[in-house]
Amino acid sequence: INDKPLNSIDTKSISHEFASEVVPAYSGSVFCLKPFSVLRQHSEVVYSDLFHMNGIVWRLKVYPNGNGVAKGTYISVFLEMVKGLQESSKYEYRVELINQKNSNVLVMREFASEFESGECWGYNRFFKIDLLEKEGYLIPEEDMIVLKYYVRPPNYYKYCLDQKAYINALESSNAQLQSEVDLTICRSILIAGKSTQGKVEKTELWRQR
Repeated sequence: INDKPLNSIDTKSISHEFASEVVPAYSGSVFCLKPFSVLRQHSEVVYSDLFHMNGIVWRLKVYPNGNGVAKGTYISVFLEMVKGLQESSKYEYRVELINQKNSNVLVMREFASEFESGECWGYNRFFKIDLLEKEGYLIPEEDMIVLKYYVRPPNYYKYCLDQKAYINALESSNAQLQSEVDLTICRSILIAGKSTQGKVEKTELWRQR
């Protein structure tokens, strides 16, 4: 029997994330919806700031008052690939609704989907609206809910492919910019040459008089 006093036992929560040699770590961002009550009444859909990862652009797409069959009952949450690679690719993603009263509690949805540019995947029935305040996910004084979202390739091979494609795109963009700079310099030299030639011709004409 353990007779150690309960208040001396460490009850801190432990992260469920473990380092993996096969699967990359999640990367993500935070989206605070405030004032939630106003957004729910006047905004059908709201978007998070853009999140960039290896040249791929993501954002969270949220319906504060629900979408489709969930309208008026659930908040609906989707992850959108704003800009991606040319071909569709599978990514793993996670969305968390943060409890503002108890940091040890949260709502988490995790899945893997095939994404292409402009496509969204997520949940129409993410969480019941009438339970947000009751269960501590919405504080009336703050009128805010907090969502965290994460995304990652399914393995390091895909991660490296994304990085390689991003590097190639940057190099191509840099080469194009350098070409435009060189062209601008050439045009400036030609314009300056024509201007100088005109001044010389006027000077020679004056001398002839």
